[in-house]
Amino acid sequence: MADDEKSHNWWQTLPGLLTAAAGIITAITGLVAILHQAGFLQPRATPPPSASTTTQAEKPDRTPSPPASTAAVSATPLRSQSLSWGPDQGKDPGACLDGCSTFLPWVEFRSEIEKLVLPMTSHLPPNTSTQLAALAGQKARVIQVTDQTGTVVGNVWVGVNPAADWRFDGLLRVGSAGSPPQVWASFERLSNGTYRRH
Repeated sequence: MADDEKSHNWWQTLPGLLTAAAGIITAITGLVAILHQAGFLQPRATPPPSASTTTQAEKPDRTPSPPASTAAVSATPLRSQSLSWGPDQGKDPGACLDGCSTFLPWVEFRSEIEKLVLPMTSHLPPNTSTQLAALAGQKARVIQVTDQTGTVVGNVWVGVNPAADWRFDGLLRVGSAGSPPQVWASFERLSNGTYRRH
């Protein structure tokens, strides 16, 4: 009889327990809803991924931006530079740029002429080079163009136009080595160190 009573009390309290559990769940749900509306349970803002944790798939597909120095050069508009021959300005052999605000020594200037200017002059054979020669007893007054055998095949004039009474105009010219000189091509030097046919 005592066992039946214990069993009966347990079954009698089960609906009470379920009702109590349902009440607790309802109360917790209501509390969560109130806290969420009040802003206490907002999700945390996730920080953007750092460069070290970004995978290749997450990275946007774009071309790499150029280095700062290149970007600065390309953003600067190109301008023409006036050339004159260093010895004419009382300097060593080389090119004076823009009234000698910048001086280009012969080694560098020679490289520019041979790599950038002579290949654009159609009157010259391939693989020509340059050398300095004296004029009227003065050293390094003439820039001669020579072929592979060392034969002089032309001249380079810096800043002056031999076809116009040697008038100064700041351009670079290539022409015949004979007399009177004949100009084959004229070039202007640009601020990025390249040359353009004039």
